[in-house]
Amino acid sequence: MKPIRFFIFLLMCALPASSFAQISTLDWISEIRGVSSATHAITIKNNLHPQIARLLQFDDDQLIQALGPMPVGLDVSPPGVRVKNGRLYFDVIVHSERPSELRSNGYRFFWGSGDFITARLTLAQLKSVSEMPHVYWIEPPSLLFTQNEVSQIASGALAAHNGFRMDAPLTGKDVLVAVFDTGIDWTHPDFFFRDDPSQTRIKYIWDQTLTPQPGERSPDPPYNYGVLYDQADIHAALSGSGNIRSLDTSGHGTHVAGSAAGSGKVNFGLAPDARLVIIKGGNQSFTTTDVVNGIGFMGHVSSSTGMPLAGNFSIGGTLSPRDGTDPGE
Repeated sequence: MKPIRFFIFLLMCALPASSFAQISTLDWISEIRGVSSATHAITIKNNLHPQIARLLQFDDDQLIQALGPMPVGLDVSPPGVRVKNGRLYFDVIVHSERPSELRSNGYRFFWGSGDFITARLTLAQLKSVSEMPHVYWIEPPSLLFTQNEVSQIASGALAAHNGFRMDAPLTGKDVLVAVFDTGIDWTHPDFFFRDDPSQTRIKYIWDQTLTPQPGERSPDPPYNYGVLYDQADIHAALSGSGNIRSLDTSGHGTHVAGSAAGSGKVNFGLAPDARLVIIKGGNQSFTTTDVVNGIGFMGHVSSSTGMPLAGNFSIGGTLSPRDGTDPGE
């Protein structure tokens, strides 16, 4: 074994289990990918990820006893370990010089690229795969997490919220954030005032997809179609004395609005104190005429309230020249 490989292998063995996900195989695998011989694969075959190596020292009964009670059908610790009908299954990533041959064993392999493939295997199958000469590395999955809060630091928003090197904190107070999208979950706690959770920060919801029913209204001309709900309508619906029919059935608009202006009750947005103007133009697709009308409505609200406005359109298409000459651009 070459010195650099030996050093990295020793480093992997010395690190605590919590560090394994950070190592993965990036640098180590790059060292051995250049050699594609079965002999070399046999030489390094025993270099299983330490977590996998530990698993292979036990049988199913020992592992089930060690893991304790497990909800049927749910993921359990460690990551990638599943139970079904009292039997353990392990989600792993298998690196092989001939990954296409792995499927011929009848095991449950999923998808891969290059020299690796994902799989869900029983302990016996995992042991069998680990002994195949052309398999040179098996690793467990690592965990990934939502990163909404991380963007606050990376974008500098957290520093702005705290007034770092500024005369005052910048949180979107007295500013409108308008979102043209699939609507919003107007009951979500992230869209209420931080200092008064009973009051919504949503100033308007204009649902362009609805037809007014008795008791409902459209915006004033020239935007007189769809249904317009204001802050009072939202509070009435929240108290049970009113109704808002506008829904975000896809969740995309709610996600976008939260990223832009979530209060931090669940997730912080970039402008947690901003007021919201929501325009629903569709559930999955949108016409450029509605987009243009939405832009006009945003301008109208900004001028009528005297508040600055930032608009967001997290939608797109490929049919325009993308040179600024299309009306939708």
